[in-house]
Order: sequence, then structure tokens, then C-alpha cells
Amino acid sequence: MRSLSPLVRRIAAIGILLLLLLFAYVGVAEPLFESYHAALADADMMRSAIAHAENVGATSGDLEKQLAQIKEQARGANGFLPATSDALASASLQNLVKDAIDKVHGDLRSTQTLAARDEGTARRIAVRAQFTADLAGVQRVFYDLESMASILFLNNVQITQETPRPGHTAPASRLEVQFDLVGYMKGSG
Repeated sequence: MRSLSPLVRRIAAIGILLLLLLFAYVGVAEPLFESYHAALADADMMRSAIAHAENVGATSGDLEKQLAQIKEQARGANGFLPATSDALASASLQNLVKDAIDKVHGDLRSTQTLAARDEGTARRIAVRAQFTADLAGVQRVFYDLESMASILFLNNVQITQETPRPGHTAPASRLEVQFDLVGYMKGSG
């Protein structure tokens, strides 16, 4: 075997060195760089997830407080009127009726307190109301009263067409409504 000239040996040595450097880069450095960039991307994603979780955590604390307040109110009321006497409960029902009718621009004609009585372990409180409003107003009044936190019942509902006033020949578009609104207080027993 013949020996190579010094120039060819140097070129071959440099070539082998370059191949070793290339293998080192491809085998070691490039995977390290790729995993480093992947780790940076994961870290950015984690930072944004942590920031989002902190925002949600701050918001959920407020929501949990509101939920606790609502649950406490529901535990205290259990559908009963929150009054301590028949007179206060009747006045509360009358105010609910008045507010519901005022909201639809109806005309409250009268409210009357009906006799309270015991029914089982609860005390039945009722008021009778008369008012006039258009059909949409009547529907809204009934909805508002029946969707209260306290459980209320509409009884003895009578709806008639309002009679035209003297001198007016056109039929009235308003309805005359009479109903009993019934709620319950916690009884003494």
C-alpha cells in the first residue's frame, strides 16, 4: 500500500474532522436545539394557561360568593313570605301587586286584604286585587307575580273586556282583571 502525500492526508483529516462535526451536530446538537425550542413553546403555553387560570380563579371567587348568598337566601325563605306578621305579609303582597301593575302602566283599581288562616304548619296570606291593562300587560303582571322568590299563587282569576266609556263607540282594548294573590308564611308550629 502506498502512502498518501501530506496534502491529501491533511485534506482527508479535515474531511474526517468535518464529518465528525457534522455527525455531532446532527446526532447531538440539533436534537438539543429542537427540544430547547419545544420547551420554550411549552413554557409560553403554560404561562398563558396560568394567567388564564388566575383570571378564572379570581372570577370564580366572586361567583362563589354570589352563589353562597343566593343559597343562604333560599335556605332562609324556602318559598315562604319573609314577613313576621300577617299585616306585614299582606302589605308585602300588596306592594308586589302594585309594583307589577305599575311596571306595565296598568291602572290599579283596588287591593283588599283577605283573612289570614292556618293551613297545616303554614299561615296562608292573601290579597284581592283589581286592575286594568292591555293583554300583554296582564300576562306580564301574572308572570312577574308567579316568578317571585317566594312561592305565590293566583286564585279566582276573572278577566273581562273593559266596558267602553259613555260617548266612545270603539270597543276598549283593555282588560279588567280581578284575582287573589296567595302566599304562605312559616307557621308558629
